[in-house]
Amino acid sequence: MFPFIADKRGWPLAPDVQYFDQWPVRQPSLLFAGLAFSKEEYLKLWLRLNADPGTEEIIRNFPIRQPVLWTP
Repeated sequence: MFPFIADKRGWPLAPDVQYFDQWPVRQPSLLFAGLAFSKEEYLKLWLRLNADPGTEEIIRNFPIRQPVLWTP
């Protein structure tokens, strides 16, 4: 999924989720995977993405908003 999170224009199918235009946001999985697997590109992408979405539906699907608190 990383390539499509980095650039969703590469997604080969029609938009398949509601609010497609508001995704992606700063997914905690990118931070955790970047740290666990020493993947600097995941961390850079995580930093680049929107950390504070304003759409209620995106917020509802974005449960961990401060994942740095969960890191050593």
